[in-house]
Parts: sequence; structure tokens; C-alpha cells
Amino acid sequence: MVQLIYITCKDEGEAMNIANKLVEKRLVACANVVPAINSVYWWKGKVERENEALLLCKTTPSKIEGVIKRVKELHSYEVPCVVSYGSSDVSEEYRDWVYKEVGE
Repeated sequence: MVQLIYITCKDEGEAMNIANKLVEKRLVACANVVPAINSVYWWKGKVERENEALLLCKTTPSKIEGVIKRVKELHSYEVPCVVSYGSSDVSEEYRDWVYKEVGE
């Protein structure tokens, strides 16, 4: 099982900062930053439209709690979006690499 974690960030700089810290601490094996996404969402009773960056991270199920905790510490948002999706449909070589890189 490999977990893909979807995190929205205020901008590319914040996404890169979080990505670097998560990889350096071996909480995730890999992080991808998509520098520009357009988001539309409800916040405090009104519809907001913002340009954001998307951070996609790959890790193992046992690291999810640590990732969420660290993202909350680093993130500028009051309520950061951190959503994890698990998949067992992953190549054996990639799965093994992810587990090796996060120390499992």
C-alpha cells in the first residue's frame, strides 16, 4: 500500500517549503509541486476563489499521522487541506522504493 497525500498551499513557495521538510524528515519518499491551480471553496460563509499550489506526496500508511501533524505546524492556513488516498495498485518496485526511503 502506498499513500498519496493531496495538500493545497497558498503558493509554490509554501508548497516547496513543506515538500522539502517532509522529504528531509523521511515522512514522505517523494513530493511533487504543481505550481498553479485555481480553487473555489466555501470559507466562513462565502464562496472564495484563489490561486493556490498543489502538493502531492507519496508515503506509507504508518507515516500519515506524522505528515498531517507536520503539515499543520508548517502550513499558513487555519485549516489546511490534507487528504490521503491509499492504493495497493502500485508497481512492486515503486512500492519497495517508497518504503525504503521512509525507513520501513
